[in-house]
Amino acid sequence: CLSRALADVSPTPNRGRMEGSIRKVGNHRWRLVFDAVPGPDGRRRQVTRTVKARTKADAHAELRHLIAEHGKVLPTDRRTVADLVARWFRTTEPDLAARTIEDRRSTWRLHLEPAIGDIDVASVTTGHLNDLYADLRVSGKRPASIIKVHALATGAFGFAVEEGWLAANPASNARRPKSTKTAVRIPDLADVARTLLVADERWPEYGVLVRVMTLTGLRRGEVCGLRWSDIDLDDGALHFRPSPATSPRPH
Repeated sequence: CLSRALADVSPTPNRGRMEGSIRKVGNHRWRLVFDAVPGPDGRRRQVTRTVKARTKADAHAELRHLIAEHGKVLPTDRRTVADLVARWFRTTEPDLAARTIEDRRSTWRLHLEPAIGDIDVASVTTGHLNDLYADLRVSGKRPASIIKVHALATGAFGFAVEEGWLAANPASNARRPKSTKTAVRIPDLADVARTLLVADERWPEYGVLVRVMTLTGLRRGEVCGLRWSDIDLDDGALHFRPSPATSPRPH
């Protein structure tokens, strides 16, 4: 009847310029209609979604989530993802180690910039990122590499939320791949002894590198970054200073 049909249509409270309604269209199926922030041309944008939900309360929760996702703050001037990342790097890099800066910039330049660098920040959706991750998987990229891309996107768009460029982070619900753990084989003493013997015979400098790594537990890049000033012959200590953010520790 008409009264029951009207009961299944529930408008949401008008909060500013974001509003919507819910209509039941089947068994546990609801049609959600809401107004999103106007596009760059200033025209009204109305979004319709059909979702599965057991109760009207669940449908309301889904509607609130969609409104938050689509309710991005539209700047008065055009700001691209490249503009955002440039500002993010400039703001955060003074507190980062040189290697971290290099890794972030490389990930941005190789993967994110070609895909979404020219897109308006306010126009980026979770779907853009899901498409990017899928393309990377098809191209043969390892899950660990895609996770790095996702981490960079999450950080950049999180910064956009902090700066007031966006109301919600489009990377929050993106489908990042699951990390895979690779079994690590720990060499026994005989393996280490053979490695040192071969290194001493063929590449003495490499033998020194392996000895320092074996005795201290430092990684290869960390050992390569050591300087003579890090060695204290009087106390028999080696001081490792990777970055200003990490406290020196003797070995």
